[in-house]
Amino acid sequence: MPLPTILLVIVAGVVLTITSIIVLIWLSVRLWCRPKRRLTSKGPEDYGLRYEPIAFQSHNFTIRGWFIPSLSGPQPASTIILVHGWSGNAADMLPAACFLHQAKFSVVLYDARGHGVSNNDGPITLLKVAQDILACLDYLATRADVDMRRVGVLGHSFGG
Repeated sequence: MPLPTILLVIVAGVVLTITSIIVLIWLSVRLWCRPKRRLTSKGPEDYGLRYEPIAFQSHNFTIRGWFIPSLSGPQPASTIILVHGWSGNAADMLPAACFLHQAKFSVVLYDARGHGVSNNDGPITLLKVAQDILACLDYLATRADVDMRRVGVLGHSFGG
């Protein structure tokens, strides 16, 4: 076999190997970064909490959740955003919401992108979780019953 043919075979083999590795990595990421979608089995009403269903946009994806107003009345209140973990949903954070609500905080719980009843957006990354939190802050800024100087975020596992 002439030398140029051998080089061509070697280069083709290397390109095919690299392409195969890239495709396998891409497929692994697509499968691994997809949470198991669990729908919410309980809601704030199951814990005796008054709430309002909410929806807001995060990079053109609809995020759905609940706003639980503070016990302190109609004035702007301190608010805590609760973010669930991987393959979770807003209902996972309801026990923490009860505790915070009793401490007179308003509480926001939502299904992160690709979780619960919120829209899907391919592989879920920490960047997308952060974008959802920022979108929630933008939503809260539109509410007269939220004091934006006193907003906190509490997350569990991947949501933290």
